[in-house]
Amino acid sequence: MNRKLGIILLVVATIGITIWLKPQISAESGGQLSEVEKVKAENKVLLFADPREAESSCGCAEVIKTARSTSSIQGVFFKEFDLTQNGNELKKYSVRVSPTIVILDKNNKEQMRFEGETRRVIKGLHRAITSFKNSDSINR
Repeated sequence: MNRKLGIILLVVATIGITIWLKPQISAESGGQLSEVEKVKAENKVLLFADPREAESSCGCAEVIKTARSTSSIQGVFFKEFDLTQNGNELKKYSVRVSPTIVILDKNNKEQMRFEGETRRVIKGLHRAITSFKNSDSINR
């Protein structure tokens, strides 16, 4: 009986610690901005994709990894949406293809959209990110 109680207490303690630490971990992870910083962000990069595609050998993986790289650029807010779980966001941004990257300005107006995994999409996305990086170095 004591062993079962010990196991139950261990499981409950583990769950409690996980719940307690989760907000701290999220706040410390790359690309996470406060609400004020989100509003001030010059550009917002929204990635809509199936996360499993990031590990594939197709162009999807390159698009996803490239989009994720924007999370480390100052002045850019990055958010990723799982296509299997975000129906409202998919409708809001008219997402029809995976992956889709939507780039918004600081007023949340769509500036660019990249759909699919073609060479043209990848090159366009790289150009957009280069412009973010260039404006980041100018603002320093």
